[in-house]
Amino acid sequence: MPRLFFEASGLNAEDSVIEIAIRGKDGLGAQGEVFFGNAALFENDPLTMPLALPEGYWSLAGSLKVAGMPTKMLCGNPES
Repeated sequence: MPRLFFEASGLNAEDSVIEIAIRGKDGLGAQGEVFFGNAALFENDPLTMPLALPEGYWSLAGSLKVAGMPTKMLCGNPES
């Protein structure tokens, strides 16, 4: 994947409070290889989400870098 795409997205920002990994090279989703982030993230019960592609999907995994922050912060409104 183009490095500039991920830099522009902010997914690999140094000051981000979340760690992101993406698997599904060639649209294979959970069965595909990790092509962004640390593959070990998928082994630590992360919050995951499929991202549909024209052919197949990617599987995104997210985990907090900051200990003690509520996991619901990853899902949107922290007040909900």
